[in-house]
Amino acid sequence: MVNTGSRINRRTALRGAGAVGAGSLLAWTHAGASAQDATPAAGGACGNDPRAGDAVSVIGPEGAETASITVTDVVDPFDAYDPNYAPQPGFRYVAVAIEAAVTGPRPVDVYGYFFVVQDAEGFVFRNASAQLAEDSAETLFADASLAPGTSGAGLLIFAVLRTASVARLFFQPDAERLILAADLRS
Repeated sequence: MVNTGSRINRRTALRGAGAVGAGSLLAWTHAGASAQDATPAAGGACGNDPRAGDAVSVIGPEGAETASITVTDVVDPFDAYDPNYAPQPGFRYVAVAIEAAVTGPRPVDVYGYFFVVQDAEGFVFRNASAQLAEDSAETLFADASLAPGTSGAGLLIFAVLRTASVARLFFQPDAERLILAADLRS
């Protein structure tokens, strides 16, 4: 009878050494990263995050810019709405003025429901179906397929919890992409 409990074969030993070597290599290549690298600056915003007035590039599947999104103004709370379309109890309206410009060779779809506002707690709010007051000089952003070289501008209105602090605006042109359009914290 042969005692095989205390010995391992050569193939198993080499397999184990390869796994340890690959793990060591991965740990060595990522040694420069730390949790601190991803920590935002004081106040919750990263220094590199776009702010109102910054044009944010939308990169297409080919790796080139197809459009740019710029937040031009934020009105919180927004009160110039039609009283027949008041926010639900416990909510307020926040208006974000944007400009979307097509910089690439193909049309780009830009719809209000592609945008979400995130509050300081991480909750998101979609574009609300509010109407402007009759005497308002503002214009709602019109959903459009923008042609190359053209742009569209207007207000996006969000119904946000009355006590929430609005933090960021994201552009989500499809299910797999989420682009930070602006950090809205002052």
